[in-house]
Amino acid sequence: MNEKTTAEEKEVTENSDPSKPYRKDIKYKMVAADHKKMFMRGGALFAGIVTLAFIFPSPFVAPYDIARIAKTDPMLISRTIVGEFGRTSDTATYFNSINPYTYDTREAYVDTPYRKYVASMGGFDVLADFSSKSAEVQKSFIDEAKQYFENPLSVGVTQVKLNPVITAVSALTSMATSALYEAVINQEDLNSNPTRSLRFLSDTGVMDIEALRVNMATEQWGMAREETPPELTHVPPGAWWFAPIGMLNSTVLANDPNGDRDAAIILGIVMLIFITFPYIPYLNRLSEKLNLAPFIWKDRSKKEE
Repeated sequence: MNEKTTAEEKEVTENSDPSKPYRKDIKYKMVAADHKKMFMRGGALFAGIVTLAFIFPSPFVAPYDIARIAKTDPMLISRTIVGEFGRTSDTATYFNSINPYTYDTREAYVDTPYRKYVASMGGFDVLADFSSKSAEVQKSFIDEAKQYFENPLSVGVTQVKLNPVITAVSALTSMATSALYEAVINQEDLNSNPTRSLRFLSDTGVMDIEALRVNMATEQWGMAREETPPELTHVPPGAWWFAPIGMLNSTVLANDPNGDRDAAIILGIVMLIFITFPYIPYLNRLSEKLNLAPFIWKDRSKKEE
């Protein structure tokens, strides 16, 4: 009894050796590692990576914030604030099935920061006076402010002084150069979420311009490049890892309003199948049944016996 048990334990131990095939009928041989060849291949690979990194360097983009833009292009900040005040910015007009930006851009980017500016600096609250005007007069002030910040010489000096929107926006632009403006709009969110300042940066258009400059815009490298011909065959490819989702969105999910979500679910399921492949009964023996091993052998004339 003890001898039989010992023999069985020995057989189990031999079969559980991870360096050996799990089946005894698989023929194999041990080959000594050629370390010199391995190091040469590794060196060649490293040299290739360094060479490609030199030929295709990653661009350096210094971090952007509202203060940086305000110092270099204050009129752009002013135009953006006017857009937020008039509720015509990208954030104000953004809407899709999820509608993520539900806050009022006028309140978030102009009214609240300006009230804090007046409380800190003192002076007359011109926006309070603006609110007392009729809708028609308010619209005329906003249109005039847009015109002024596009071309300051197009609006007379007297009109500039009497326009409350121009006065408030000019004050907030000055506030933006010292980084106080960004701090104020971020403090409005009780969760300390910087989404509002990021949305303001997006509304300036600077990020889009910078992305185009370094050839990293969505249409250049993002999913949009992979979704529509001839981008699917464009060389060099863009974000090639998006190609499966792009192909799904261009074919079976072309009319799906939630295409990105459903494509992610489909690819997620496929990925889970690949990850769990070795543990799925019968499926994990598929490569063996199809005799795929010879395709990866160095000597393809070999066959399992």
